[in-house]
Amino acid sequence: MTTLRYPDFLCIGAQKSGTSWLHVNLCNHPRLWLPPLKELHYFDHVWNVRGDKSYRHLVWWWRRSARVAAEIRCHGWPGIERIRWYGRYLSFLSDKWYGNLFPPDSDVRVGEVTPAYSRLDEEGVGHVARLVGNAKVIYILRNPIERSWSAAAMRIRNACGITIDRADETQIWQILGHPSIRKGADYVRHIKLWRRHFGESNVHIAFYDDLCADPRSFLRAILGFLEVEPSGGAITERADTRIGKINNVPISGRYLASLLDLHRDQLFDAHQYLRNRHTAAWLESANGRPEAI
Repeated sequence: MTTLRYPDFLCIGAQKSGTSWLHVNLCNHPRLWLPPLKELHYFDHVWNVRGDKSYRHLVWWWRRSARVAAEIRCHGWPGIERIRWYGRYLSFLSDKWYGNLFPPDSDVRVGEVTPAYSRLDEEGVGHVARLVGNAKVIYILRNPIERSWSAAAMRIRNACGITIDRADETQIWQILGHPSIRKGADYVRHIKLWRRHFGESNVHIAFYDDLCADPRSFLRAILGFLEVEPSGGAITERADTRIGKINNVPISGRYLASLLDLHRDQLFDAHQYLRNRHTAAWLESANGRPEAI
C-alpha cells in the first residue's frame, strides 16, 4: 500500500520574486526535500480549469511530459529513483497523485514552490488547507511595479525568445493590460486569504529587497521559520548566486506611468496593511507619501 505524504511547507510566490533561488537553496538543506521539478502547479490547475476538463488535463499532461523531456535533454538520464519519480509525476492528477510525489521519510520536511498558488481563490485555498492544513506558507513580496515589468519580460522571452526592449509595443501593452498582471500583485488580498485558512503565525511574509541585499540572512530567516538549522552545509555559495534568467531592461517612462496607475492603490494598501520600510520605499519610488496614510 502506497503511503501518501503531503507538504510540510509551501512557497506560494510571488512570481518573479526569487522563488527559483529559494527552491535551489532549500534543496541544499539535508533535512528538507523538494521535488526535482520546481512548480508542481497542482492546486492552481485543479481550481482554475474551466470548460472541457478532459482536454485541459490532456494538455497539462503534455506539458509535464515536455518538462521531463527537457530535463533529460539537459542533464542526461537520471538514476532509478528519479525515473520512478517522473513516472509518478506523469500519472493521473488527483489528491492521491499529489501525495505520492513526496517521500514518506519522516526524517525530512517536504515542500514545494509554486508561485501561482498565491492567486488561488477562496475555494482553492480552502482545498489546500483541507489537504495540508498544518503546512507553513512562505510568501515573498516584491515592488508590484518591478514585479509586473519582470513578469511581462518573462512572457515575451518565453513566447518570442527576445528581450522586452526588442518587443513590439502593442504586444507589451497587451501583456501589461492582462488581468493576471494586476492580480499577481494583489498582496493584501492574498495574505488575508492564506492567513484566514492557515493562521497568521504559519504564513511568513518575506521581501525580495532583503533577498537582494543579504541573501544568506534572508535564507537563514526562511530556515528559521521552517524550524530547521542553517547548518551542515545548508547555506552554500549558491545563496550568493542569482538563479534563472534575469530581466535587466529598465522600465521606460511611458510604461512606468501605466504601471503606476495600475498598481497605485495596491501600493497604498500594502503599506497600510504591512507598514514596514519596504512598503514605504515602494511608495516613495512611486512618488507616494507613506507618512500621509
